[in-house]
Amino acid sequence: LEGDLSRKFVSETVIEEKRKQIQEEWEKVRKPEDPEEAPEEEYDGRSLFERLQEQKDKKQEEYDEQFKFNGCHFYNPLTNCAIVCFFAFICNLFCP
Repeated sequence: LEGDLSRKFVSETVIEEKRKQIQEEWEKVRKPEDPEEAPEEEYDGRSLFERLQEQKDKKQEEYDEQFKFNGCHFYNPLTNCAIVCFFAFICNLFCP
């Protein structure tokens, strides 16, 4: 049980080491117009579910956009790829 609790807490020393590492990495890529201090990570107050759902939705939008065929009515995401490719070819020939 004690080992389980130690995984939930992070010491100040670990936090400072992490900040130092981030600052060193920042110095390597920092441009003259950038601030000297490494920017803090923005806090995202959303739940893990909400963040993962957003990623899933973005991937779905990218997928849908990839297979959008200029208003072609032949597309069905559940079909075999070869069939989709064939109809995409036909659609590109005949669809406006």
